[in-house]
Amino acid sequence: MKLNISCFVFLFLCVLTVNAQELSTADAMKTINQIKLDTCYVYADCTSTRSAEDAYKNAEALLYLEIQNWLESQKQTGVTGAIVPTNDECLRIQTTRGKMFRAFVYVDKNKIIPYRKTEKTMVVERETVEPVLGKTEKTGKRKKEKAEQVVETQIEPIYMPTAFEQQMLQVKKAGEIEAFVKSDGIEKFGKYKDRPQTGVYYLLVYNPAGEVPACLKFDEGAITNVSTGNVDTFDNYKGCGAYWFIVK
Repeated sequence: MKLNISCFVFLFLCVLTVNAQELSTADAMKTINQIKLDTCYVYADCTSTRSAEDAYKNAEALLYLEIQNWLESQKQTGVTGAIVPTNDECLRIQTTRGKMFRAFVYVDKNKIIPYRKTEKTMVVERETVEPVLGKTEKTGKRKKEKAEQVVETQIEPIYMPTAFEQQMLQVKKAGEIEAFVKSDGIEKFGKYKDRPQTGVYYLLVYNPAGEVPACLKFDEGAITNVSTGNVDTFDNYKGCGAYWFIVK
């Protein structure tokens, strides 16, 4: 999969304002090391002898590439770019490394929204009147002509499972569900008939053959298939049971 980097950068810049954190050198080093060890972030680290702003611009450019590399590693098909949806999700830390200016920029992976761009071509027909000798326009011969093709571009967000959701997708057999819902990271769980009626929770669906055909995310009425990212419903799994659970 190859991303369209020009389109990717454009959409990213449209929504991004980077917040700078001014920390002491010791605090900055501590925070940077913590972020590097945390798999929840994509980050970039650059230095410059010119200025802090130059270091930041270099780090920002590298961050775009790091996000692109991370999206490719997720093996999501059809991804053509990504956006960060708010102004407060990409942060930078300014410090120094010896006599050089240093900029460290990072973003939470959960805030990155990949998308696919699709183009739909429509042909619009128009009716024209062919004049006929001795007849008015109203009684002339009518014929249809093809107008110019109209291309409609749509951007469709792609659902990206979180790290914990990826663990859910590793549950393939009904016999593995109970151990999973009793593991760390799960706050509450139960059988389908006792599921919550509001809030955010998940269903691990199992069929009579002992397989797990789906993991569904319920978010205030919206239901997403975690594996495919498509809208789904438990009604699509006739004859199946399920465990619900809430993540801490």
